[in-house]
Amino acid sequence: MLLFPTMQGNYNFQLQQCSNLQTMMNESSSTKSKSIMVDTPSVHFLDIIRASVAANKYETFASWYNNKADLTDQRTFKGIWERAGLVAYYLRHKWNVQKGQLVVLCYDFGLHFFEVFFGCLRAGVVAVLGKFDISLGAAFGWTSISPHLTIFSNILMLSAKVYPPSPPLKKSLTKLIKVIQDCDPILILTDSRVNGLRALDKRNPVSKSRGLWPKHVRFQVTDKLPRKSQLYFDEERSTGSDVAFLQYTSGSTGEPKGVIVTFASLKANVQLLQDGFYKGHEEYRGFVPEKNAGVSWLPQYHDLGLIYGCIMPIASGWQMHMISPISFIQKPLLWLELMSQYKCAWSIAPNFAYQLVTRKFLEARNKANGKEPIPGLDLSSIFFLASGAEPIRIDTKETFEATFNQFGLPKRWFATAYGLAEHVVGVSWISGQYVSKERAEDPLRYVAVGSEDTFYDSLVVKIVDPATCLEVEDRRVVARRTQRHSRILQQT
Repeated sequence: MLLFPTMQGNYNFQLQQCSNLQTMMNESSSTKSKSIMVDTPSVHFLDIIRASVAANKYETFASWYNNKADLTDQRTFKGIWERAGLVAYYLRHKWNVQKGQLVVLCYDFGLHFFEVFFGCLRAGVVAVLGKFDISLGAAFGWTSISPHLTIFSNILMLSAKVYPPSPPLKKSLTKLIKVIQDCDPILILTDSRVNGLRALDKRNPVSKSRGLWPKHVRFQVTDKLPRKSQLYFDEERSTGSDVAFLQYTSGSTGEPKGVIVTFASLKANVQLLQDGFYKGHEEYRGFVPEKNAGVSWLPQYHDLGLIYGCIMPIASGWQMHMISPISFIQKPLLWLELMSQYKCAWSIAPNFAYQLVTRKFLEARNKANGKEPIPGLDLSSIFFLASGAEPIRIDTKETFEATFNQFGLPKRWFATAYGLAEHVVGVSWISGQYVSKERAEDPLRYVAVGSEDTFYDSLVVKIVDPATCLEVEDRRVVARRTQRHSRILQQT
């Protein structure tokens, strides 16, 4: 069986959404809970990360680049884990946040975000993540990239000479307020850049957003903690059934919809992604990348950017090269440039990214009278480039392939993936090109995003009628629903 999602973009899983979340997380974590639950393993997920950090102490984990490909920040495995321990110490001993209480993460793009996120995990404090889009760039105007784009829409373009803040900041703060009302956090963790924007905006008499900044929840700046400190904290009572973080889905356009992710669920999904890294490429099962490094420009607050771009790599001992989504939009070719320069093995991005980078490459070549836009471009190290997070078009794949084949792009390069926050992130994937022939009258060719051969043992995929929630026969185009054997995703 192959899975062929339609081009509608939003899939109706009819999963129970989380409302009044603080109350829910204080309730019993039985099968009646609305959180994603899996069997609690004997080894805690944080112990897996600790083992990876110990094995790769002084190796570089993450490198951050600006839009000129200049290295601006870097963390070793040991360095990011130690900073996370310091954040955990301040959360519990300085800022008086207790185990299980919620804190909203509101950061500009950068590696410090990950230190704070892992600090919340170590402290047993629930990090609340969402698409708030509150940064210096958010105050200065936005641009839309793709008509199909839902998850990555309105990625910002920075123009540092424009002030006062424009309506997007007002919209972002309205989203933030709704999330705060929904989950009742004790703190909002932020960095100096966002906090500086807050101070400027609140003092601006013509700003339309100055009165929208939360007043009853304290902002706490985290990037000014001592650089050299031996202080740390780890919540010793943490179990797999404890809540790791709260993810507000990118599709939340009205009332906020939070997904509760436990440590056990996070571990299960990361292991699924790790296994799928090789299992999804069946014909190259024996092939192992010489250097398992990846490139990510995905938003760090989004489930795909967070888990596939950071959590899975640190648990696996892999190296990451990162740029902000702003840098990618300003200079799409930077994505390929980093892959080539650092001999990276993989990356994942939505369909529009492959369209954009191909178009910009061809435009740059034409303007340069045939001169190559990226000197020395070499993509021979690629193990796979995955397309996911929005509808996948086969013509995008074919155009990308035709453009970059001459630069060493391997035949095995193409992979597809499907996931959703209600299943932590990953559900299915497949290597290669599989196109549906079931609807000959439809001009669109549907691309497979999964196969039974690549499903992990406890995953069940059901084809259901969204109106009746009953399983239907094969070859019908309807919504897809997933569940785990160990715990069923709560249905409405």
